[in-house]
Amino acid sequence: AFSPVYIYRYFKRGGQDRWTSLGGIMLSITGIEALFADLSHFPVSAVQTAFTVIVFPCLLLAYSGQAAYLRVYPHHVEDAFYQSIPKSVYWPMFVIATFAAIVASQATISATFSLIKQALAHGCFPRVKVVHTSRKFLGQIYVPDINWILMILCIAVTAGFKNQNQIGNAYGTAVVIVMLVTTLLMVLIMILVWRCHWILVFLFTVLSLVVECTY
Repeated sequence: AFSPVYIYRYFKRGGQDRWTSLGGIMLSITGIEALFADLSHFPVSAVQTAFTVIVFPCLLLAYSGQAAYLRVYPHHVEDAFYQSIPKSVYWPMFVIATFAAIVASQATISATFSLIKQALAHGCFPRVKVVHTSRKFLGQIYVPDINWILMILCIAVTAGFKNQNQIGNAYGTAVVIVMLVTTLLMVLIMILVWRCHWILVFLFTVLSLVVECTY
């Protein structure tokens, strides 16, 4: 089921319409942009282990299960996740999914706080109030001004788009932009800080941009 051959057949069979669907596929990897910000809260080995051992296998099982369900009930494509849940465990799964959404929102907020703090430390952001919420852990912070800005922007996006598909497309576009900016910043680090050979920089830039610009 995970063979790249099926990806090739998928695009060959559908042509241009399949390439258009890449925008929706991008939503399956949203959240990776927050992994870098989580490094201020957890060590690199912890993030790598958690993703490899827990997150990635769970994602493969979830998407494989939905794909198998859609082969039998293709007319449920609009809401495959909730439609595929057995009725006996529907409400427990609904509660878990709701809590997962809350955790994801909190992770985004915490990541934003961490980025703002790092930018403040380098003098790249206007001075704002930073509240340390823990006496033991330096990374646990709260930025009131940024919290209010995030709330206002979330309400504006929800009220402006009013459609789940449009919000999904906008989110996918934002993730691609974040990936492009990360790649460009990485190139600058490779050139100015690490002093890498130009061939290595060129290969990294080309391979990264091919994937990102495709989306």
